[in-house]
Amino acid sequence: MGTAGVLLTGFLESDRDDRVILEIEYYDKWEAIISDGTSNTTLSGYGRTQSVLMRPRGDVWTLSATVRKIDQSTCILYLRVKLMDGTVLRQAATSEPYGKAYITLTIE
Repeated sequence: MGTAGVLLTGFLESDRDDRVILEIEYYDKWEAIISDGTSNTTLSGYGRTQSVLMRPRGDVWTLSATVRKIDQSTCILYLRVKLMDGTVLRQAATSEPYGKAYITLTIE
């Protein structure tokens, strides 16, 4: 079976964004790989989850995330990166069976 996804890239300039929220929202099981430019983290879960990510050492923070649905449902999986106040910086979604959503964001 094929997979489909969305890729979003971008730049955000701010001296105050040392933490962001990674939010995954899906009604069923999912798997994710998160990279902060220095290390990779693997997550798995069910339903909606939020994780606070901290800026690693260095001036430029490149954050990327890939989330994969573990079923053939056509329900929508959402992937969001938000500021601590809830402002959405980037969002990706997929409704494809076994689909993937991708986000890449650089914070300077």
